[in-house]
Amino acid sequence: MRRAVLLALLLSACMTREPVQVETARGEPIVHAVLRAGTDTVAVLLQRVVRGDEASAVGVSGAQVEIATGAARTRLAEAPAGFPACVQAAASSSETTPAGALVGCYAGVLPEAVRSGNRYELHIRERTGALIRGETTVPAPPLVQAPVAHATFEVPRNVSGFGAGGVIRARLSAPAHTGASAALAPVTAFEGGRAHPGRQCEIPQLRRLRRAGGGASDSAEILLRGPVRCYTTNGSTRRLLTLDSLQAMLLVATYDSATAHYTEALEAGIVPREQASAGLQGALGVFGASAAARRPVTLIGPRRQ
Repeated sequence: MRRAVLLALLLSACMTREPVQVETARGEPIVHAVLRAGTDTVAVLLQRVVRGDEASAVGVSGAQVEIATGAARTRLAEAPAGFPACVQAAASSSETTPAGALVGCYAGVLPEAVRSGNRYELHIRERTGALIRGETTVPAPPLVQAPVAHATFEVPRNVSGFGAGGVIRARLSAPAHTGASAALAPVTAFEGGRAHPGRQCEIPQLRRLRRAGGGASDSAEILLRGPVRCYTTNGSTRRLLTLDSLQAMLLVATYDSATAHYTEALEAGIVPREQASAGLQGALGVFGASAAARRPVTLIGPRRQ
């Protein structure tokens, strides 16, 4: 019997999508791995569909997982010390690592950073002997034409909180035959002139990207669909900050064509089986690659008249 399993796709640094439904059968393997140009750290999440009251996916231990490019071949370790979990808790959650998040999370360091234009292969052998293979070519990063670095955006501040209803716009040029995405990631929050780490911030955002074609510039629009929420922790006590401003990173990324088709299906919220595998043989999910351009920006409340 086939059922829908909730999955989350990590596209690039600080870019995530909400969990979506993928039609699966019990026992099917699922892989999520997206290489990021410019970093030598890689992570692969290997799961398998199980059936309880509802279908779900659990991590798979004991597999041999390798990344290869050219003559170089790197064996990844399961849940190695010093690497983050493949599944992260939300900033508003008191849970640092979700239960079971390290199971099936394989990570390691490549001999050199992932490079645009290079082809990479994924090789997985499960304890049962089942094989999973994947391949991807890393795209070139987009060219961000606007905003300039350290641009300031004025956003609303009202009874709903800081930022709700604000819009951040960008102009860019992405290579043909690639997908593209834009997101805003928190860096530093300010309350009363005092800085707080942005890792405990949430930016609810709706992202739209328009591909122009014909050599014209593409455009991205990020709508803050709710207030920006940042927290500070003192022991076991968590407090919501009253924000004056927020330093953030505008991340604009391209990703390979297979992943692009996969993400198009995500927009509907349910991925059909014929589109539920990108760059993979023997598993559902995605083995892809991305390249990101970054622009530091600052969000501020309305200026006083």
